[in-house]
Amino acid sequence: MVQRGLDSRQGETALWLAGFVPNFGIDLHAALSAARHGHALEARLDDFRRAWVQDFDLEQRIVQSFNLDLRKRVPAYRGWHEIGCLRDLPVISKRDLLYRGADFLHDDAASLDLYAKTSSGTSGRPVKIGYAPVFQFEYLLLSIRKVAYAAGLDLDPVRRIQCVRVIDRDDSGSVLYPDPTGLAGPVLRLQVDTRSLAELDSCANLLRRIGPAVVSSKPSILDGLSRSGARPFDRDQIQLVVSGGAVLSAEISGRAAQFFNASVVSAYGLSETGLVAYQCAHGRFHIDRSACYVEQDGPSGAGTAELIVSTLLNPAMPLLRYRTGDSTLPGQTQCACGRSDPGLVEIAGRIVPTFRTAAGAPVSPSQLFRNLPSYSKDLIEYRVDQLEPGRFAVTIETRAVDRAEFARQIAARLNGALDGVGSASVILDEIPRGDKFQRYRDLSG
Repeated sequence: MVQRGLDSRQGETALWLAGFVPNFGIDLHAALSAARHGHALEARLDDFRRAWVQDFDLEQRIVQSFNLDLRKRVPAYRGWHEIGCLRDLPVISKRDLLYRGADFLHDDAASLDLYAKTSSGTSGRPVKIGYAPVFQFEYLLLSIRKVAYAAGLDLDPVRRIQCVRVIDRDDSGSVLYPDPTGLAGPVLRLQVDTRSLAELDSCANLLRRIGPAVVSSKPSILDGLSRSGARPFDRDQIQLVVSGGAVLSAEISGRAAQFFNASVVSAYGLSETGLVAYQCAHGRFHIDRSACYVEQDGPSGAGTAELIVSTLLNPAMPLLRYRTGDSTLPGQTQCACGRSDPGLVEIAGRIVPTFRTAAGAPVSPSQLFRNLPSYSKDLIEYRVDQLEPGRFAVTIETRAVDRAEFARQIAARLNGALDGVGSASVILDEIPRGDKFQRYRDLSG
């Protein structure tokens, strides 16, 4: 563990965590960048609070940036004439990022020490994104203040650990993200293997000991923790539970609220754009108008509409008029929270079910199948259906010459990885081509 570069308070926090959180790292990269951009980040937080209660003309800010800078210094936009509004530009899609993603990098990105981010792939082929360090800080830390504020909590940033983000276990390990700006508070990324009830119980005990204001995770992990058999939390041990990454069902939300003894809200975002909308205490989603300009594209009177997002939050890769593939149902009346816009009743984003092992234990689909894309370069696409607890059907699309042998090899590796958890059969077929599809499906009924 490295403490160099931390102030005394952050160093004490790191030493304290080392007493009971095994093998965590410290990311000083985002912290040092944030320290250099403290005034800009403070301005972002001020803009967010102002935009929450009054009109905020972000579109004109983006238009001005496009006319003065982006159309000259981002290859994908280079050569465009000046625009008067964002609708003067064409929409871009995930397919554009898949096949010419480098064209959306700003010329200044070459001088930045970028974070390489890959989207989750739960709703289509994973996309590679370049994150500027200041955007990484916004995404990891500052967004916690925003989502809590939207839910009616103005968090005190002077806290040992502000938020614990619980994620699926992988090779990257648990990481502490310090906050030298004093705007957000430190965040700990904590890994858990949702296949292990003992590890879920240990994770719950760690959360009690750490005592963060906020616990953030995806629905399948919240479901696993809630069903783990661990002792429920006492009142006020956790102030807020935030779900993201997939649609949160009412059933999982209710179980999580009981287990954590805290309010549960959802946040909506994408790896490509950062967080876009937050759920208020009255259940409606409200766009972060200080950071994202959102168009709702759909037939007049149809009710639902697709979200198209424009944002300058990531200076390394500014995306304008990005088609999300997620639909929304706009509110028709004033929201009870007092926000000036009616908000969104729901956002029909990625639906990622909780799978079950053969023993009936809940498990995150990505925990089981995250290594599948690395099995072979001949694997083009895949989809996983749960037929019953512990029994899965995996549809694969391949460019291999001997498709039958390829399927046999994939099945052998999958079943080796699933040993003790379940079994999988492999089906050769084409995967639907669209910006969105549901990678994980529960067909068990």
